[in-house]
Amino acid sequence: MIADKKLFFIPPIARALQSDDPRRALEEAFEEIRELGKDDEYQEGYQQFKEFIKTALTPSDEAPEQRMRLLKDAIHRLLHDLATDTFEGDEDQKEALIATLRSYPEWEAEYIRIVEELKALFPSNIQLKVELLRGNQVIASIPISSDPAVIDAITPGNYTFQLSNSRILWEGPLGKEDLIWAYAFPEKDLAMAAETETSEREPTRKISLLNGEITISVFPGLEAGQIRIESAKGF
Repeated sequence: MIADKKLFFIPPIARALQSDDPRRALEEAFEEIRELGKDDEYQEGYQQFKEFIKTALTPSDEAPEQRMRLLKDAIHRLLHDLATDTFEGDEDQKEALIATLRSYPEWEAEYIRIVEELKALFPSNIQLKVELLRGNQVIASIPISSDPAVIDAITPGNYTFQLSNSRILWEGPLGKEDLIWAYAFPEKDLAMAAETETSEREPTRKISLLNGEITISVFPGLEAGQIRIESAKGF
């Protein structure tokens, strides 16, 4: 059983899909998961299990063989997220999942294959950059280093932070309350926006990327805002 109870359902499903009779094994795995889900300590994990199944098995009236194929595809996506560091859980969950899935030969081989493909596609001697997109247009491309970088003239809109290899790190709206001083701090004197150095201002939003390796800080201005990108170690 995986140590993190939020993800307790992964090992039974993985074992079932690796068995000689996966159809029967999956029925038994689901029954095991449902029984564990009755305990308070597994309640949150059971809710995640239901979301996992809801996402994996759409539409839900597929034939048993197709359901198994969809579950295998869901495990494959999970392996891809782990290999590309896009898994949304914390570091402990990530390590526990990798250890669990790599204990099954098929999944270990798949995980290694994805990692090796990524190494071939993106050699380590190529310096990655953080790109900022407004809509579909790249408006800034910043080399990842230990020196902070500031991007000016950020107006309200939908933005995406991605690496130069097109891996999306974050996407979402930045509104007036993030970028325009009068909306961000209506109780504060507007003159402060012009007189205060960016490094001394209070950010309206901080976005942590890559498990804290990169921090995005958003600062409001009189008519447009600023974004500061900082890397903990550089790449």
